[in-house]
Amino acid sequence: MSTHANGSAKEKDGGKCCRAVNQEGLELIARWEGFVASPEPDPIGLPTVGYGHLCQQENCAEVKYEFPLTKTIALQLLNDDIPKYAICLAKHLNEGVRLNDNQWAALVSWVYNVGCDNAKTSTLVKRLN
Repeated sequence: MSTHANGSAKEKDGGKCCRAVNQEGLELIARWEGFVASPEPDPIGLPTVGYGHLCQQENCAEVKYEFPLTKTIALQLLNDDIPKYAICLAKHLNEGVRLNDNQWAALVSWVYNVGCDNAKTSTLVKRLN
């Protein structure tokens, strides 16, 4: 995935583009997730770091930043993670669905929390479509 100058995200294979999450949305996610400087289990026991980054490898080895994270670096990690979830949401919403920037950001935040597979099969996405 890459981020374009206009803030949209695009998959490496040329897949569907989507708009970026606005600053208010990123701040919402950060507040909702809370800050964790070093990897530790979240409330359901999954290892996370920063602002809700779900560790994919032991000790979050995939994270390119050193621990403990600062809040500034954790925001960068969040910015690194968000395009994946925005692309997921865009793939599963019909093109006719119209959302303002805050609605879009809130839905990307929700996908970030529940995961792409759960969002794809959700009643919410079905109703939006």
